[in-house]
Amino acid sequence: MSKLRRLTCDFAVRQGRSQRSLTSLCRAVRLRLFIGRGNHSQCRSEPFNRTIAAAQKRMAFARAWRPRTAAWCLSAGAPRVASSSRRRITEPLVSSLNAPAKVREVLPKRRRLRARPEFQKVYAEGQRYDGRLMAAFLRVNESADHRLGVTASTKAIGKSVDRTRARRLLREVFRRSAAEINSLERKYDWVLNAKRPLLVTNEELRFREFRSIIEQVAREERQVENRGASQL
Repeated sequence: MSKLRRLTCDFAVRQGRSQRSLTSLCRAVRLRLFIGRGNHSQCRSEPFNRTIAAAQKRMAFARAWRPRTAAWCLSAGAPRVASSSRRRITEPLVSSLNAPAKVREVLPKRRRLRARPEFQKVYAEGQRYDGRLMAAFLRVNESADHRLGVTASTKAIGKSVDRTRARRLLREVFRRSAAEINSLERKYDWVLNAKRPLLVTNEELRFREFRSIIEQVAREERQVENRGASQL
């Protein structure tokens, strides 16, 4: 008993200090000894006695936790009494049959230009179309889809957040003009270069300029066909 009392007082004295040598395991073992034997009142340390009292309450709560949760699980399946409180809405307000279908707006990988040689090839062999908001480089490709690459240089646009926004706006203009682009007779690799005014203009002006570029491309296609027909 004297050894146990010495351990108790030693633990109580050391608990008031910031000593890191005692591990949580040792504390738990000593705490369990005093709770089990019920002689923690022999220690004169008031903080330690408060810790013991709190530990007893925690253990009592833990013992009652399992039957309490079992009662909750049983009551969950029982029929509920009608209540006057407002019922929480758990069903969607719009039926899935009437809701519009989700459309994936991200261009697939096969329709994107990512490698530097692909961009350089379009710059070297393609046709340039200049606008106030953007510059477009087009080159006829051999694939079944139009492909897109966008650039926003530090010299033309500025800081990183503006360059990211400019590239996003160019992708949006290209993606939402799919009907006009698909009306072209040939498939192209598109490289769109952003200009500074792109960030301060509204959506209508951006689409108007891009669709004017598409009209120029369609006009040149018709001119090429007319030349070919006249030569025949």
